[in-house]
This record gives sequence, C-alpha cells and structure tokens, in this order.
Amino acid sequence: YSKDIDNLFMAGRCFSATHVGLGSPRVMHTTTQMGVVTGYAAAVCIENNCTPRDVYKYHLDTMRERLNKIKSGAEFKH
Repeated sequence: YSKDIDNLFMAGRCFSATHVGLGSPRVMHTTTQMGVVTGYAAAVCIENNCTPRDVYKYHLDTMRERLNKIKSGAEFKH
C-alpha cells in the first residue's frame, strides 16, 4: 500500500529495492504473483469496506487463508 495515499495499491516493479533485493522480484513469475496478491487484497478491501493499510493491520489472517488456498490449488479443483 502507499504510505501517503489511503486508497492505493501498487503491484509489479514499482517499488524500491537495492540491487541485491531486486534479484528475485524482477523474475516474471514473482512479478505476476504481486498482481495476484494485490487483486486479493483489493477484494478484501471491498468486502470489509477498508483501506489497503487496514488489510495489513486487521485482515492479514484472511489474506493468508486465501493465499494458502491458491498454493494448495483448492480454488481450482473441480
């Protein structure tokens, strides 16, 4: 989330990192996952009428549960 703007998420390569820290995020799969997580966080904001910062403060367990479902493939089973 943005430190200055209440209702703003950022995803992709628009973040600050050292040359060492940029090693992993510049890979396409990692960058794609940033977008996925941002989308899930936006859904949590809508469902709970909260700001992006509130997701981290109050709804982190919800995010973890949803992301674990993706990791296990539970959302994609027929």
